Amino acid sequence: MSFLCDIRTGVCVDIPFGSRTITGYVIEVTDKPEYDPARTKPLIGIKADSVAVEAKLIALAAWIRRNYGSTMNQALKTVIPVKKQAKEQVSRSIALKIDKVKARAQLALCEAKKKRQRPGFFVR
Repeated sequence: MSFLCDIRTGVCVDIPFGSRTITGYVIEVTDKPEYDPARTKPLIGIKADSVAVEAKLIALAAWIRRNYGSTMNQALKTVIPVKKQAKEQVSRSIALKIDKVKARAQLALCEAKKKRQRPGFFVR
């Protein structure tokens, strides 16, 4: 567990939870656990692409939990910034294979045809 030296308040970590892995945040680093150590599981690792949360935001989440009766999980979701996944934007361009003079003449011809068309009436 070489990542243990990187564990600090606010770091996003992967945690084993039954048969699946969930993501959590370190809210406190202490020598004495609040829970029975036999009931805890070792961390899988630190999330590489995550945003570390400042200790002030975790303190704010704890205050929200105490004063508004929410869970720590809900309070953390409220204060943690959301990392937006940016989609890659594809740039496309169109190039004419004919020169501008011929293109303008073709456009004028198409517009003239469009003006000559009349709406059709169908009689049954």
